[in-house]
Amino acid sequence: MILHLVEASVWTELEGSATYAPESLFTEGFVHCTGDDELMVDVANRFYSDVGEVLVLSLDEHLLTSEIRWEAPSPRPADWDGSPVFPHVYGPLDLAAVVIVRRLVRGPSGQFVAYANE
Repeated sequence: MILHLVEASVWTELEGSATYAPESLFTEGFVHCTGDDELMVDVANRFYSDVGEVLVLSLDEHLLTSEIRWEAPSPRPADWDGSPVFPHVYGPLDLAAVVIVRRLVRGPSGQFVAYANE
């Protein structure tokens, strides 16, 4: 299972679509994903703190038709312990591969802290 962040409003607009191609596919050549929940919450707090409602799509990687490569972020943030690698999807996400949709929940400080099933 790999994870992908999407704004809730974008997810709603995708209803009835077969695939999803976020902007990063066109600007960076791949779709950003994450391999586990703990790192996903960290990523959300680093890069999505100013976004409203955020959902995490759990994708069955065996149902994706696009190539997946596990790669280090570039540049790697200096405060990340070790060298986390991330699944980058080199093509659109097949929405049939979405098996779970969860909402990220913010704590009292405004930081993302947990999930709620949709």
